[in-house]
Formats: sequence, structure tokens, C-alpha cells
Amino acid sequence: MIRFFDAVFNSGVVQSFRMAIKSILSNKMRSFLTMLGIIIGVIALVVLVSLVNGGTSSITSTISALGNNMVYIQFTDDVPKEISSKETQDKWIENNPSFKSVSMEYALLERALIDNEYTGVMLSGVSNDYFDIMGKELMMGRFLTNADCENNSMVCVITEKMAKEKIGYYDCVGEVLTIGDFDYTIVGVLDDNFNSIEAMMNWGYNVYIPYEIISENSISGYTSSCTLYINARDGYTMDELKADVDTLFKRDYKDVEYEIYDISYIEDALGNITSVLSVVLGAIAGISLLVGGIGIMNIMLVTVTERTREIGIRKAIGASRGVILRQFLFESVVICLIGCGIGIFASWFLLKTGSLITASLGVEFAMDPTIVIIAVTFCFVIGILFGLYPANKAAKMNPIDALHYGG
Repeated sequence: MIRFFDAVFNSGVVQSFRMAIKSILSNKMRSFLTMLGIIIGVIALVVLVSLVNGGTSSITSTISALGNNMVYIQFTDDVPKEISSKETQDKWIENNPSFKSVSMEYALLERALIDNEYTGVMLSGVSNDYFDIMGKELMMGRFLTNADCENNSMVCVITEKMAKEKIGYYDCVGEVLTIGDFDYTIVGVLDDNFNSIEAMMNWGYNVYIPYEIISENSISGYTSSCTLYINARDGYTMDELKADVDTLFKRDYKDVEYEIYDISYIEDALGNITSVLSVVLGAIAGISLLVGGIGIMNIMLVTVTERTREIGIRKAIGASRGVILRQFLFESVVICLIGCGIGIFASWFLLKTGSLITASLGVEFAMDPTIVIIAVTFCFVIGILFGLYPANKAAKMNPIDALHYGG
């Protein structure tokens, strides 16, 4: 066993590795500067891709929390009044076992008069079921009730962000808010958690009123959209719910133009964007690594020139071309891998620091093992490719010419 380890330790591969380390340590500053391109490239690759993955995971979790048991129907034309009526929606629920609750939302941009200043708000007419479907939570007060919607009560629910930034304080339940030509009494303030669409889109200045108020008073803002939300009962899949919705509209509302979406549609679109972004950022980082590889080849050519007489002596005493080639190739690869190791450690440190900074936002950045493996493999390949020419140049030297080199 001792002879085995002694043979391994004194083998050509180990000897080449030891000589490579010795050569790197003999010129510490130059070796570090040579590695710097690889270090920066690895940091760019690992950190950028990890940031994209971490941000995507956070957004995906947010999207899933919006309702993975819900579909929404976007209308591309005028919506018949019958669709928005409570009686019709209750009939849908009664006749479709997959329907748990239904809510229409008519959203438009309006102006709110606060402290004698106008502020743009998103005014949304909704039913009382809307808040449950969308998974919203209260900070104080109450949601719109069924009585509010049936009586067209001039009440509203606002977001925490609007209460804080526009009204000036959270405890504003009971205050009167003037929006457009009407006055609304604030009955509730929503908690701006990451389960809300407003928090995702960073709009925040949303005001919710009973749907019929918009319909009966013909309120129309600068832009508007009409969306129908339906969530599924327990035990029903999204495909079953979408099929029931499609059947309902094709049977009873043939002239209505609509599109049916669910959360998976958004998640798929986000996944496609993330994949493209990861490839683009990875390519940019790869270019940085290639630039680092060019720097390594340049230094290795200088090293070969400096050690010309050493090469001549080694060849004169019997070193083969393969031994010389392996020696300088090892040195190039070792420089790349040491730089890669430093870059990976620096990336881990930066990602941990970033996670501490963004912890309050619920975003965490973790190093992806796959990216680490790709970085190590890429650095290994770069070490071989950019070290091959200098190593081959050293291996092909004529020993007599090398011994007579006077540089």
C-alpha cells in the first residue's frame, strides 16, 4: 500500500501538478492578476444566473399564492350586462359543480381628490367574493359585503400603500374619499402582502367599490378593463374548470369575445422569459471567461519564453515532448481552476450578503449546484484550450536552440 501511494505521488501527473503549483507560487502577484479575468467571469456567471433564479422563484411563489385554483376570463369586447349580474353568477355556480365563487372586476383609471390634490388611482368595481378569490387580507376595517353590493353603497376599500402614502395614516376607516364625481366612505384597508397583485405590479393605489356603482352610473375612466374571476371547488383541476367555463360561454354567450387564462399561463410565460434571460446572462459571463482565457494564454506564452533554458535542460536530460506539454498544460489548467475556486467562493459570499439585504422582501438567493458544475467545467476547458498553444510551443522547442537562448 505504501509503495502504491509512493508511486502515485511520484507519478508524472502528480509531479506536473506540483511543478505547476510551484511555478504559480513563485510569481504570486502575476498569477493572481492572470486569474482575475477567470475570477470575474465566474462571479458574473454564478451570481447573475443565481440572481435570475432567485428572483424567479420568489415571483413564481407570489404568482402561485395569487390563486392556483382560479381562472380569469379577459373580455376583448363589450360585456353583456347579464354576465355581471349577481343572479346570473349564482346560477352559474348552481349549474356548474366546478364553480366555487365568481366575481367580475371592472377596472379603470380615475382621479382621487386628497388634500386638494389630484392623485391617479385604479378604481375597481368588484363583488364581495372578489377578495376571497384573490386571497386578499385586511389590515383594518372590513371587506365589501353582499349588502354593500346589493344596495350600491358608496363605500370603498383601499390598499395599505395608498393609506400610508396618500392619506397619510393607516387608521383612515370612516374617512370620505372623493373619486371622480362621487364620494366614498372608506370601510377597509388591505394588507399589502405579497399575495396581492398590486404588490407584484407595484401599483398600490387601488380603490375597490361595489361593481354596480360603475355599471349604473356609467363611470368611465381613461382606460378600462373587464375581467371575470372564477375559482374551483376542492377536487376539481384547472383543466376541468377551464373546460366548464369554455362550454358555458360557447353555449350561452356565443357573440362574446373572450380569452381564458390561469396562473400556469403566467408561470409558463415567466419561465420562458427566465430561460432566455439566463442564457443571455450566461453568454455574457461566458465572454468574460473567454477574455480571462486569453489573458492566461498571454501569460503562459511569457512563461514559456522565460523558461526556455529550463525546457532545453529538461529535454537534454531525456524529458519527452509529452512531459513538457503536460507540464505547461497543467499549469494553465491549475491557474484556471484556482481562479474558478476563488470566484465560486466570492459568488457564495455575494449571494449570502444579497440574501441578507433582501430577506425582508422574502427573496433569497442560493447558489445553484448546476451552475457551479458548469463554471468548473467551463474553466477546465478554457485552461486546456488556451494553454494548449503555449504548451505545444514549449514541447516543440529544439533542445540545442533552447540551451543557447540568451533571453
